[in-house]
Amino acid sequence: LHGEDLRLIDRAWLKPLFKPTFNQASLIVCVNKSPLSSIARSFPSTIEKLACIPYGVESINLKQEEIETFKKTKICFGKHKTALFVGSVIPRKKIDILIEALAKAEQLNLIICGRIEDKNYFTQLRDSIEKYNLKERVFFEGAVDPEVIKYYMSASDIYVSASEHEGRPNAVLEALASGKPVILSDIPAHREFVINNENGVLFNLNEPLSLSKHLMKIMSDQELQDRLKTNALQTVASMSWQNCAENYINLFSKLVNKGVDCLR
Repeated sequence: LHGEDLRLIDRAWLKPLFKPTFNQASLIVCVNKSPLSSIARSFPSTIEKLACIPYGVESINLKQEEIETFKKTKICFGKHKTALFVGSVIPRKKIDILIEALAKAEQLNLIICGRIEDKNYFTQLRDSIEKYNLKERVFFEGAVDPEVIKYYMSASDIYVSASEHEGRPNAVLEALASGKPVILSDIPAHREFVINNENGVLFNLNEPLSLSKHLMKIMSDQELQDRLKTNALQTVASMSWQNCAENYINLFSKLVNKGVDCLR
């Protein structure tokens, strides 16, 4: 289970549809830990079946000359430092909070890489950009190929997300793998990987203006940036795809052996 699956499970009218599938399943694997307790509470029969195997994340090691060449091809990388967000342009991503925070954080651009899936919300964001006079500091790059995202990650100075709900936040993990300082909404999916003020910064969605303060603090404090970078890289050091594959192999082996024992 991952992503939108985890949101659907919490909807009461869908629970009768999940129940027979969960009852018949031998194992239920989630890609992050935060939803396990909710699943067990809603479906008590699953407690012994639940497991968590996180996806892997690839380290990003681009050469500085590659990064500089890429920056020269994108107008969004100008004289200001840059904050990056990767995700669909939809209301639950709370991009409006990012734009509001940017208005109070001078000398910083915001780059948004993601498909525009809600045109009405996009229009609202454009209105906010006009209101705060941010036309030259906010850049919508649209849907970006995953192979190109690593260039945006490497070229940006900081990663931000105000999302109100996530399954497994892959873009956050990619930012950590890039050694970028991250400022994230304080939600369960983010708390699973980020410890506040150690390998990133968490802010309360009910206090959106605090995001501006965090942005300005990190951008002006090189020692803090270096500490967050070092701890970010340590966080993802063990999250390889090799480890992910081995965890699945071990889990399937136990399941097969259990089935064999039952036939004896």
